[in-house]
Amino acid sequence: MVNLYIIQNIMIFMEECFIKLPNKDDLYTINPFYCRNKNTFKALQKDIGKLFPELRFISYNNIYTYSWNKIYMSSYMPLGYQNTVNILKSQEIILVEDGTFDYIDPEYQYDFYKNKRLYLFKPEVASLTAKQNADIQQMNINDDVFKLFGNLYYDQIKLLKNLLKDTAILFTTPLKEDFEISEDVQEKIVDFIKNKMEINRIILKRHPRDHFKYKTDKIEIKECPQNIPGQFIDNIFTGKKIYLFPSTVSFMSNDFNNIIFVNILLENKKYTEEFEKSYKKICKNMPKDNFGDELVYIKI
Repeated sequence: MVNLYIIQNIMIFMEECFIKLPNKDDLYTINPFYCRNKNTFKALQKDIGKLFPELRFISYNNIYTYSWNKIYMSSYMPLGYQNTVNILKSQEIILVEDGTFDYIDPEYQYDFYKNKRLYLFKPEVASLTAKQNADIQQMNINDDVFKLFGNLYYDQIKLLKNLLKDTAILFTTPLKEDFEISEDVQEKIVDFIKNKMEINRIILKRHPRDHFKYKTDKIEIKECPQNIPGQFIDNIFTGKKIYLFPSTVSFMSNDFNNIIFVNILLENKKYTEEFEKSYKKICKNMPKDNFGDELVYIKI
């Protein structure tokens, strides 16, 4: 029997590789519920082919017809996806962190955690739901993994290492799809960053499901390739990192004082405050009021 990787994006695949580098006997499929854009889907296939030429692709529609030794997948499950996974004839499903539900309890019990191994970068701040239901393991960064991905994105990484000091990395979120927010909000976001943060350049790290244009003549915006892992960006970039929504990518950060959350919706305030508590558990020496002026809420 062989192992299967169910991939949402290159970032999740990278996290799965922290646990185990795939070999020629493993297969992968791409989650069509998450990776809906055809161009993104093709780019993801292309990048995976470059990383592991011997790793074979199998159609998502066919994965339940086989028996798998282990399935490596994200712990976030879109509605309608769980039933498919439940009929997979796998001996073991290994969850890899993806999403803040791993660190902040959802309003409902997350049944899919039960009796699974769950790998997290920061197990000590896992949500109570995860702790009660999953066998939580530490995710350790493998130098071989960074080397593989570093070779794939060599040119982009080289540019990110040589940015001017007044440059920030903006990690976006799928505002239209998840929150039904119109695209004109991107102008308000850019204006806020320009006027309040004294930043003249933005490197845009786009969420795989975010399709806003983010165009303006007020500030210089350059876009990273959509598939470049956020872990790489954090590892090599020492300036301000701006998140439009709390993200587990930021748990990789070595400098929490450079993280800024710019909330688009007032109703996210409680959610972000809970996330802030998790950060303070991680970094006990963080200044008490570090997040005080930086938890900004833009009225739309």
